[in-house]
Amino acid sequence: MRVADAMARKLVTVGPDDSLRLAAELMADNKVSGLPVVENGRLVGVLTESDFVKLSTGMGRRRWIDVVFGRSQPQNEATHVGDLMTASPVTIAPDRTLRDAGRLMLDAKVKRLLVVDETGNLLGIISRADVLRSYARSDTEIADEIGDLLHEYIVKGVHVQVQDGAVTLDGTVPQRTESRLAEELVRRVDGVVAVTNHLGWDSDDYLT
Repeated sequence: MRVADAMARKLVTVGPDDSLRLAAELMADNKVSGLPVVENGRLVGVLTESDFVKLSTGMGRRRWIDVVFGRSQPQNEATHVGDLMTASPVTIAPDRTLRDAGRLMLDAKVKRLLVVDETGNLLGIISRADVLRSYARSDTEIADEIGDLLHEYIVKGVHVQVQDGAVTLDGTVPQRTESRLAEELVRRVDGVVAVTNHLGWDSDDYLT
């Protein structure tokens, strides 16, 4: 499964010239902890609760609302989204796999990724919850995708069993490289937690 298949496409966004008050209202009204910042369709940054916290040293998680609505005095002159946003958010392309997205979230220590195309246009957002849902796929869905992959790569003679996300491959393929290929393809399928490869082969092309 690709990022484009699982991402949320309906997003609440702000522009860099919008006021911090408007951003705070949007976050509160929509119950979100961050907003993509978009200018002319292109992603230019992201504004989060953490950015609001930076307005005042030692401010707790809930105090940023007080600053934005004038109930506390910030220690800098940030008044617009562009003054406070993070200008280089972590992004991912729509054709990457959910497994890629999960690894990137772990590496970057973020809970969500903004999805952009090759020109930087914002397409959607994918969260840890979206990645987690891929592991809740049924065994039938996983087996069907594996079957489609093996057919696409013309790997024949493989019998697939899936039990609670664990895949077992049995049968005989023409060459040893096809056994390795089948295993690598299966490991890339979202929802697969383990692969046991019992495939035999007629010809060991590793020796040629």
